[in-house]
This record gives sequence, C-alpha cells and structure tokens, in this order.
Amino acid sequence: LLDGRARFNAAFFYNDYEDKQEEAIQPGPPPTFTSTTVRNVSGARILGLELEGSLIVNDYFRLDGSLGLMNGEYTEYNTFVSSAQFVSTPAQPAGTLLTADLTGLSLRRLPEITASFSPTFETPLGAGFLTARSTIRYVDEQFAEFFNDPRGLIPAQTFVDASVSFEFGGPSRDQARITVFGENLTENQ
Repeated sequence: LLDGRARFNAAFFYNDYEDKQEEAIQPGPPPTFTSTTVRNVSGARILGLELEGSLIVNDYFRLDGSLGLMNGEYTEYNTFVSSAQFVSTPAQPAGTLLTADLTGLSLRRLPEITASFSPTFETPLGAGFLTARSTIRYVDEQFAEFFNDPRGLIPAQTFVDASVSFEFGGPSRDQARITVFGENLTENQ
C-alpha cells in the first residue's frame, strides 16, 4: 500500500480439537487411590483473528503494530475430579473421585486480546548507523491454572521493551554492532 510504504496482513483461523490433551485425574491402584496424567479427554474450539501492519513514515521513522483476537471454549470435557477440588454433597472420603462436566471452564493460556506497537527510528550517524526501537505489548488476562482458580488468574499486562543499536565498520557500516536494551521496563510479572 502507499507505493510500498505500508503493508497490512490479516489471518483468520479456526481450530476444532477432538481428544485434546489435558491433565486428568484418574483412579489409581491402592494405596495411591488417584493419579494425575495427561490424557486425551476434551474437545475444544478456538476462533481467532490476527492483524498486523507496518508504515514507513519517512526515511528515518517506521511504525509497526499488531492485534490478535481469540475466543476459545471447551465443546466437551467430562472427566474425574478429586472430591477435594470440588465441594461434594454429601462429603466424600479422601481419595474419592467424582465424575464432572468441566465444559464450562475457560481454556488456560488463552488471552482474548494481544496487541503490540513498535516505533523505530533509524539514521546514519558518523561512521555508523543508529537504530532506536521500542515495543509496547499488551496481553489480556488469562488463566494459568487448569481449574480456573482465581489464584491462577494472570491479570492483563502491558510490557515495554526498548533498544538502541549502533552498527559500524566496513563499506556498508555493518561489520559490528553495539546494542543496549531493556526488557519489561514496567517490571510486570
């Protein structure tokens, strides 16, 4: 676009999982009673859209950005759970497994929104070439814990990274590079 100064890409995806692998609790031989293992126990669908673009503003300045949107859900998830993980009525003895429909849980590690914005400044400087770049990244909240325990909810976070590089040497000024960078300057965890 714009005589080669702008670029735009879009991707749409749809994933339909059958027998998706998840951590599952299953009966075990005495005296352990239960064990946790990774098994093919669920079905899930994930729908997503990714957009990215780049714009060369002038000979020295470029802007890059991206946006990702995802929506995912379990379509079927019936498994065993420990009675200690869910309130059971009447109360069950330790080690008892209950069958449970976990279809309503959110898929873990699936933020609904991700985005980034990166301005870059480049210019010849003396016998070299200077590049300054920063990146701002946003990641929406997501569960890290399988049972969607609120203690395992990672809040939405914004990260800021920055770098300054100086390339020099040789006729193309590209034989050596010195870079100073900082990652996660907002100190998000």
